Amino acid sequence: VPLIAVVTSLISHTVGALILLPIVASAACAGAGADVGGDVGACDIARRRALVLSSAFMCSASMALPVSSFPNVASLSVADPATGEAYLRAHHLLPVGTLMTAAAVVVVVVIAFPWIVALGALMP
Repeated sequence: VPLIAVVTSLISHTVGALILLPIVASAACAGAGADVGGDVGACDIARRRALVLSSAFMCSASMALPVSSFPNVASLSVADPATGEAYLRAHHLLPVGTLMTAAAVVVVVVIAFPWIVALGALMP
């Protein structure tokens, strides 16, 4: 999850999810003893769901840099009409975005993942 936070802070959330979620799904099965890209039946589907869903949450929550999401990029384009100077710059987003991303990592690992595992055990 922390690796996903770093990667999706450097690229957009959507691109990060498109690239990383299939890798996470394959790695979840590989960690369970199944071949990567091989027989999914040998994989614990609850574990796979929990890892992919937690990773999806983390892709959405990473926001350290302006390139992380469209709203961050759009916020940089808003300028004072009188001076033409932008209200925000990238260095304004970095400390707050990094703090929020770190908080999201803690929430996903400590709260979301255990809940997903517990609820996934109830699902068929």
